[in-house]
Amino acid sequence: MQSTQKYWETLLLNQFHDVLPGSSIEIVNVEARQMLSQLKKTLIADISCLQHSIAEFMQASRQGNRQALTRDSYIFNSLCWERQEVVAVPHGTVEMPLQLTAEGQQLLLVRASPMGVTSTQSCSQLLAPDQHARIKVTAGEVVMSNEHLVACFDKVGRLMSLKLQGNAKEAILPSHPGNQFVMFDDVPLYWDAWDVMDYHLQTRKPVDNITASPSDVVIERGPLRVSFQVSLQISARSSILQTISLDAMSPFVQVNVTVHWHEAHKFLKVEFPLNLRAHNATYEIQFGHLQRPTHVNTSWDSARYEVCGHKWADVSEYDFGVALLNDCKYGYSCLDNVLRLSLLRSPKNPDEQADMGLHTLSYAIMPHRGSFQSAGVIQQAYNFNYHLDIMTLGTSSGDSITSETDLTSSTGTCSLVTTNNPAMIIETAKPVDNCNNAILLRIYEAFGSSAKGMIKLNFPVNSVLGSNIFEETDVMKDKYEVAHGEFCLNLQPFEVKTIKCILGNQ
Repeated sequence: MQSTQKYWETLLLNQFHDVLPGSSIEIVNVEARQMLSQLKKTLIADISCLQHSIAEFMQASRQGNRQALTRDSYIFNSLCWERQEVVAVPHGTVEMPLQLTAEGQQLLLVRASPMGVTSTQSCSQLLAPDQHARIKVTAGEVVMSNEHLVACFDKVGRLMSLKLQGNAKEAILPSHPGNQFVMFDDVPLYWDAWDVMDYHLQTRKPVDNITASPSDVVIERGPLRVSFQVSLQISARSSILQTISLDAMSPFVQVNVTVHWHEAHKFLKVEFPLNLRAHNATYEIQFGHLQRPTHVNTSWDSARYEVCGHKWADVSEYDFGVALLNDCKYGYSCLDNVLRLSLLRSPKNPDEQADMGLHTLSYAIMPHRGSFQSAGVIQQAYNFNYHLDIMTLGTSSGDSITSETDLTSSTGTCSLVTTNNPAMIIETAKPVDNCNNAILLRIYEAFGSSAKGMIKLNFPVNSVLGSNIFEETDVMKDKYEVAHGEFCLNLQPFEVKTIKCILGNQ
């Protein structure tokens, strides 16, 4: 396995300021895709190798014999909270699965330990009838529901209604459907790939030319997952295939989109007219979030018709809101409470082939009670972007792992580190550079308020020290008191702290 230093060099080289926004010349875009594709393959192989070794060690620890391994699958959760989700596992993992996918995999509802590993034999969850995901198809609409929400789509895949169970509040503006794909003319005055002009908003054209309706393509019928497909024709050369799904226990409706994109000076977005009145929309950025107005009262407001954001955007009233989650797009807008996500552009300079071809992307719409903080929007957006990984013993090979410390339990679960405050996100846990006996934690405050919480370390530590971004510490000033594997941490709004955990017994 190569040093991660080489991986970072390749990744950061291809985050050069013209590569990242897509304004490079053609040869740079071609080389960047090749290098990143190879990097992705290498990382997947290395991660699989490490996960296999960890799974073997856990299984052997449970059985008391490293050689006596039975077939089992393990769930890897890289996030610092427990997750209950539907996952696809290899055929034969359980004897009587509730549901199979079209590819023959088994769907399971699992409860995964925070920042740790869980055996599917110990984390599979039963499902009560009122928790089932359901789908009902009629000539004109598709209704999907679970214990959290009810969503109604028309034959074009547009979201006509979205409500929380037990709440009469309608999230979608009546007579203005959501999940509406729209095209805009995108002809900047000067800098083709760099600029987006405000006048493009005057050229809105809905995409509603359907080629396959939901009644023709219902893929999954529950009880763990329901889904259907809709095909739309953008033009003679471009098309959209969307798979709309709802899982049991999930608070959001997910849309997986495949786009064959061959346009010139066009801009594709998806929009959700919300039945909400809010002065501001909230957008996630790294280690926090910011707000932007939903109106154009000033020239400054008018200039902010496109907003940068990461995994989510949210529009909320006092006790109700709607969040839009996504896994790979970074341009949002919200005007008069019409929340849009920018999907694809088609500039012709400096690269005539920029963004041409096949694209896959996913987004989700999540209605919620209360604020986005209390509703868990931040955590759900992380879940949406960081899938639970599955490792089945016998399907991969890797170096054996040895450890003097057994983090596993007889229940087949282990967690590296946890916190009792949902406002505190453990963003990173990694080895300290040039040190083989220390683990580095990077923790930030995500709600926008002061936070106090306990950090529980499920590994033996000699000491816990504060650190700077260069992983330097001052033992006299930055030492935390650790008792029974826990220490107290205080964070200011959006503060990021780096913690160095020196391994060993106290």
